[in-house]
Amino acid sequence: MRPFRLQHAGVSTGRRGAGRPRDPRGGRHRHPASLAGPDDHPGHARRAEPGPRAARKGPHRAPAAGVSPAGAGQLPGPGRGRPAALSRGGGTSAGGGGVGRRLAGSGEHGVLITLDDIFGQEAAVQVLRASLQQDRLPHGLIFAGPVGVGKATTASAVAAAFLCQREHVAIPCGQCKACEHLAHNKHPDLHVARRTLIRLADEDAKARDFSVQVVREYLIEPAGRTSVLGRGKVFVVEEAELMNSEAQNALLKTLEEPQGRTLLILLTDRPDALLPTIRSRCRMICFGPLSRQAVQRELERRNISPTDAAYAARFADGSLGLALRWVEDGVVPKARELESLVQNLVGGKRIAGLPAWLRDSAKAYADKQLERDGKASADQATREGVTLYLGILARLLRTRLWMEPDPGAKIALCDAIEAVVRAENYIDANVGIPLALLQLDSALERRLVGS
Repeated sequence: MRPFRLQHAGVSTGRRGAGRPRDPRGGRHRHPASLAGPDDHPGHARRAEPGPRAARKGPHRAPAAGVSPAGAGQLPGPGRGRPAALSRGGGTSAGGGGVGRRLAGSGEHGVLITLDDIFGQEAAVQVLRASLQQDRLPHGLIFAGPVGVGKATTASAVAAAFLCQREHVAIPCGQCKACEHLAHNKHPDLHVARRTLIRLADEDAKARDFSVQVVREYLIEPAGRTSVLGRGKVFVVEEAELMNSEAQNALLKTLEEPQGRTLLILLTDRPDALLPTIRSRCRMICFGPLSRQAVQRELERRNISPTDAAYAARFADGSLGLALRWVEDGVVPKARELESLVQNLVGGKRIAGLPAWLRDSAKAYADKQLERDGKASADQATREGVTLYLGILARLLRTRLWMEPDPGAKIALCDAIEAVVRAENYIDANVGIPLALLQLDSALERRLVGS
């Protein structure tokens, strides 16, 4: 009964737990074996000058990096920072996307992503292509699926077709003014809402949700204005599940009665976190994980060594965005070190200094995140790093469990995995990291070395 119980306690992909390391974007568990980074996608958005906005109380706030209150913007990359390997300057897209179209005469970043660039999501692309060609897209779309499989890349492609000045096309013409603006990430009718808006709304707040204030200012108010180029407006919300209930309720009227030709795309890996009233007013497009072979091929295409590509793809569970982040953040060599430690541990050898190894590895991971976002919380980034490596540890132990023929050893491995789950829950509950890791070390020694 113990393995069955553990399967439902987070060891499998059934719920959050050590088998599902958390997504570094916000400390919540997302895709299995979180490598650190989305969902998903084309490079950094531009900082644009603030446009007109409704009068409000309080001091004026400058736009956050990558967010334009006027609407000019580009879709977000995975996590709090985008791996260099995913930048549009290289003519690639992440998480289910291939090489974008480089416009004639365009500058270094003049790349237009289209539905032809999306791979591994044929069913979603087919539905969207038909709807665009018939100009029958609903006002609201929900792109639901794991982190890093192409949701934001696809949203970029849909926005390009929707805003192209040539009507009834699934692939933008690449020649009109709208396409030029999109290729250079400065289209005034493309609005992107992402996690940085939470801190922008209140720099001193510790909130982790999109408040109603943020939704009104950056979604509802712009949606009520006339489009600048005349083809409509597109709003993309990354991590839409971060909208609290009040914010989601405030968005309902915009979904029901949008001003003019308006498209709202909600990206989420947790559609169940959206209110039923939101889901009922949107069409849900489902995205599945990519195959391990597809992830590995794409990593190798991006000049990542076959060895590292195979190792990252092994843990990515079909998420190209997460695999790329793993490579860039130096997690691959650390995972190999941890695999060697686990082999010794399962072999009955005590691992001296496992808590220190986990802390040091987590700190190195956190330093990478702080380089991307200097305002990020060092403690939170470190906790995300600890959870990442606890997830890898659980995954390695689970692999050994599948291979182990001895019933007694299987029970010991189940107990060890349960100890990792418990440690991860402690970290999630803000228990001190040293205490949580020392308890884990003691439990692993008791169950594996002493078994």
